[in-house]
Amino acid sequence: MIVNAKKVLYLQYTNPTAYPPLENSSRILGDLGYDILFFGIRSSGTGNFTFKMHDKIIVELMNSEDRGIKQKLHFIRYIWKSFMIARAFKPDWIYVSDMMATPVGLFLKKIGYKIIYHEHDSPSSEAGSSLLMKWVNRCRNSLALKADMVVVPQHQRIQFVKQDTGSNRPFHCVWNCPLKADIPDDYFHHERQAGEPLKLYYHGSINLERIPLTLIEGAKRSGVPIIIRAVGYETIGSSGASNALRKAASGSLVNLELPGSFSHFELREQIKGMHVGWNCYKNESNDLNLQHLAGASNKSFDYLSSGLALIVNDSPEWIEMFETPGYARSTNSHCPDSIANTLRWLYENPSLVSEMGQKGRDRIITDWNYEKQFETVLTEMGLSARK
Repeated sequence: MIVNAKKVLYLQYTNPTAYPPLENSSRILGDLGYDILFFGIRSSGTGNFTFKMHDKIIVELMNSEDRGIKQKLHFIRYIWKSFMIARAFKPDWIYVSDMMATPVGLFLKKIGYKIIYHEHDSPSSEAGSSLLMKWVNRCRNSLALKADMVVVPQHQRIQFVKQDTGSNRPFHCVWNCPLKADIPDDYFHHERQAGEPLKLYYHGSINLERIPLTLIEGAKRSGVPIIIRAVGYETIGSSGASNALRKAASGSLVNLELPGSFSHFELREQIKGMHVGWNCYKNESNDLNLQHLAGASNKSFDYLSSGLALIVNDSPEWIEMFETPGYARSTNSHCPDSIANTLRWLYENPSLVSEMGQKGRDRIITDWNYEKQFETVLTEMGLSARK
């Protein structure tokens, strides 16, 4: 095992415990001997989230602040405190993992720190209208030009970042897969038995784009018994989504479960006994992140790792990645009848659904895992996870 550096500081102006790829990369680095320090903020709906315990990882969070002038002052304090933490911690690498942390990342790069910039979500064309956001976007562009490497969770988005920033730095596409180390041997999927409802599972933020009302209507029209378990939290922008879903399902045979939010490592208990994972969102915007989400969404990989078959969008990207290899059925998220037909097929073919989940889980074990995805970043850092 080669270990050249000893410390990594992760910076993000959000809650890092809500981002599975950050937990995954930090655990890989921690296992290689690094001391890991996260510095972020508590964000809406994620206040109870934690990482799985690791003796090399520490998480420090500032309280969040309401929008307006207080939030702008809070952001300035975050930048200053990030700089002071970097001076005290003396990291060998700084892992900047959201656009709002790029101003401090850019400054720290200029004074000699090694920087990895991981862009989970690229800025939309509508972003940056305020003076603050225009400045942050310029910092993001400059950091993409100067960082030691740039990590992006989807191939097409690498080209977007290159074109948008003019960067020719080393780029790495790292899909948001689970850690192979987290896949239990006694995984939880089971074949649906006669008379048992089809159990559909989702985890993530609760909003009407990721869990559209057309799903509830499609479940009603399917004519088969269905349980929908949606695990997660509402954000500031999706307030009221849970009530809208409950109202749509009330008075029908659709059993909607909304158990609340859990840390990522706790979700496997919620997946137990489910049959199918839902990752079929409604995209009614020009948001690049939603247009190219197939490899960037951790949901599909999480579901497959527990042996669940998938329901995905009927766009070429999703079909090629998940349906063609035999892990999923695609459907039109805007059309209740299309969803109803898909749910009915899944209900009527329990053995095939079980085989789909098993094939997908096998793919996770062989190469759709974070250990394999992160190998190129480790190589760029001068490290190796192989003994």
